[in-house]
Amino acid sequence: MWPGTLLASYAVVAAGAFLAVSQRMPVTAVVLALEFTGSQQEVVIPLLLAVAGATATGALLRGTTAPAAREKRPR
Repeated sequence: MWPGTLLASYAVVAAGAFLAVSQRMPVTAVVLALEFTGSQQEVVIPLLLAVAGATATGALLRGTTAPAAREKRPR
């Protein structure tokens, strides 16, 4: 997508998006992905976009919005 980008950067972005949606902690996923990999600042914007997209998709597939997902549903 971006010329000159390392292949490992794509893996960091994908891992951050997966972690965000699977654990339902998008901010923590971004911080962990950047901290654990020591990535450059060039990865921040694609990572944020991927995490936002994954979080929105996860919420749509669950049939809830972000604030409603935090509330306990009656059983």
